[in-house]
Amino acid sequence: MLYKMKKGARPALAVLIVFALLFTFASCFSGEKSGDVTLSETETLSQVISDESEFTYEDFTEETASITEEETSLTESTLPAETSALTSYTSATSAVLTAAATTTTKPVTTTAKQTTTTKPVTTTAKQTTTTKPSTTAKPSTTAKQESSAQTGNFANRFCYKLLNSRQKEMYALLYKSVAAGGNSFSMSVPENEFDNDVIAQAVYAFCYDYPEYCRLDRAFSTKYSPYSGKVDFTVTLKLCSFCGTDNGASQESAIAIKAKKIAGEARAFSTDFERIKYVHDYLCDTVKYNNASYFGALTGPDYQLAHCAYGALVGGRAVCDGYASAFVYIMHELGYECGQVVGKSQNQNHAWNIIKVNGEYYYMDVTWDDGDGVATDYDYFCITKKQMSKDHVFGNDYAYPDATSEAMTYFTKTGCVLDSYDYDTAAAVIDKQKNNAVIYLKFTNADAYQAAAADFGKLTDCIRAITGRKMVKYNNDPDNLTLKFYT
Repeated sequence: MLYKMKKGARPALAVLIVFALLFTFASCFSGEKSGDVTLSETETLSQVISDESEFTYEDFTEETASITEEETSLTESTLPAETSALTSYTSATSAVLTAAATTTTKPVTTTAKQTTTTKPVTTTAKQTTTTKPSTTAKPSTTAKQESSAQTGNFANRFCYKLLNSRQKEMYALLYKSVAAGGNSFSMSVPENEFDNDVIAQAVYAFCYDYPEYCRLDRAFSTKYSPYSGKVDFTVTLKLCSFCGTDNGASQESAIAIKAKKIAGEARAFSTDFERIKYVHDYLCDTVKYNNASYFGALTGPDYQLAHCAYGALVGGRAVCDGYASAFVYIMHELGYECGQVVGKSQNQNHAWNIIKVNGEYYYMDVTWDDGDGVATDYDYFCITKKQMSKDHVFGNDYAYPDATSEAMTYFTKTGCVLDSYDYDTAAAVIDKQKNNAVIYLKFTNADAYQAAAADFGKLTDCIRAITGRKMVKYNNDPDNLTLKFYT
């Protein structure tokens, strides 16, 4: 210790100690990196926490068939007291809106009598945190910025239109990054506008609108740094594990070729109804629902493939958001405004589509129209929101528009809707559908439906006689006043 040293050595040692302290203090402000952050003379210590403040939005696991919540907390800063008054922001991890597959019941063809069987339908995990409506984020983009974003490739991107101006700015920045091969974007916003749930709505909207970028897993993390009433943040999307060393370029090239081919085949038809029906039927005929999701057997790359357009179009196996993503991709190739809708059906998370035709919106559920090799159904082909809402619950993260027109429904287009029942009229409607795998008789009122149902045996014999097919299966659907015959 100092008091035990020789008197003459004390000053020298004191000088050395002072020199060491000065050297240590100077090194704190020398411009060297502390972690990943470099401090300049004009920067404040509050900016150092950017690497410690992070949200992570992850998928929930299919094996547990339930949402796994992770609390995302901030690492405590050891900054001096005068700089520790920064506002901390802690958020529960929100599940990705289109996440793992679980199951839902679906009516399937029956023989001799109506029964039902269960069909696994994928889920779309609803955010577990309370999400502020997107309108709460104050728009601050200038008119010039907004115009620039809208002049991008967003004209027929449905979800883009559901965002506020701030979210559209995020969307446009993410598009610029992803189109150039990246998977992140950075922004600075006023501190009172920083909300990770609002960011999530913009990120997911982009992923729903651009299924061609199948390398994106949709899970993402947000690193942020508050200072002087503002927040700098960077959003980084997770990449799918099935992507190779080329960062998914080969997969995205493959689905581009496939989507363009299908769209080219659809253009051979002269009407919107025929083109949309061709794509609908193509997916029902060539994509097999990945039943492994029902048993929680999908993990890693197989799990991700089932939830993207690549799994549907190239692999031929998918769950509901794989079907929905593939449909969006091809419809965009054909020039239609089309989007993916997320919500629930029979208390299970689910995904389906919306499409705009001649100024009218229609809802579609290709997954539920897939007859699993029995026959393709059209119960969910271009229907109204009211009809879809009978067994689908729309999510509240986006303001999905109403759809009231029935002009494009399969029943309207094929003329199989009847206001009353008599055998001869029904036989004529059956004759118009004789080449179809499924023959429909749909009624506008319960009395007409019940009269037809009472004459079921005679109608079945009529179908055998008209089609020449001996085997006729059927399904009664009293909720939708529909009789379906599978030949």
